[in-house]
Amino acid sequence: SKNLKQLVETLKGRAKTENEKTCLDAINILVENIDQIDLLSKRAVMLYIREITGLSSKQLSIVLSSLKKQYKVIKEESVK
Repeated sequence: SKNLKQLVETLKGRAKTENEKTCLDAINILVENIDQIDLLSKRAVMLYIREITGLSSKQLSIVLSSLKKQYKVIKEESVK
C-alpha cells in the first residue's frame, strides 16, 4: 500500500492532462480505502474509478493507457 501510494504520487508528477490527475486522485482514494472495499476485481475497480472521476469508459481507457506507458518508464528507470 505504501509503495502504491508512492507510485501514484510519482505518476501525478508526470501527469500531462487534467483527466490523468483526476484518475490518479481516484486511484489514491481507492488505495486509502482498500480495507472498506467489498469487491476488488478489475471490473469493480474500473467501475469505482469511473464513478469517482465521472469519465466515460472511453476516456478512462485512454487515460489508463497513458498512465500504463508512464508506469513502464518509471519501472525501467528504477531498475537502472
